[in-house]
Amino acid sequence: MANYKRKDHLYQKAKEDGYRSRAAYKLKEIQKKYHLIRRGDLVLDLGCWPGSWLEVASECVNEEGRVVGIDLVQTEVEYKNCETVVGDITDREAIALLKRARPYSVVMSDMSPKLTGITLADNANIEEICLAAEAVMEECLGLGGNFVVKMFKSQECNVIANRLKKRFDSCYRTELDSSRSSSNEFYLIGIGKRQL
Repeated sequence: MANYKRKDHLYQKAKEDGYRSRAAYKLKEIQKKYHLIRRGDLVLDLGCWPGSWLEVASECVNEEGRVVGIDLVQTEVEYKNCETVVGDITDREAIALLKRARPYSVVMSDMSPKLTGITLADNANIEEICLAAEAVMEECLGLGGNFVVKMFKSQECNVIANRLKKRFDSCYRTELDSSRSSSNEFYLIGIGKRQL
């Protein structure tokens, strides 16, 4: 952890550009490469705090679209085309609230557990978050929709990634330039959800 720099150049750039965190550049990088979000889309952001993915998604959908975020903590938004819900994505009532609109065009998750440094515990927590994101995607994402989920290099995530590849017309595993060099995270991008 000696090489970890919280205030690296992307942290500074986020402050200069008015984003809430450096994570904004991860979604921007994904969007540039995969065109995940389109103008007019209905987007669901899982684990949306502190709100930088909401900000980027809001720009992408423009005023014709809408972005809904959910997190365990309140996330204030300043965009007319955004709303947030306080809730747990594993809670049935929270999912019912999220599903009140038409099916989502995009479901995205940049969620990460608080890592302990204990490999078995961390892997179990990572798997739990990825499985929860997958379950919400299955329920809320419309056919033809797109999905992005953060994962970490582990056997558990490989199993989930292999299963998700069968749910989409195209599926990509990518490591981002905007991720910290010390991170073992990767993103799975699913384009075009298939009928089961």
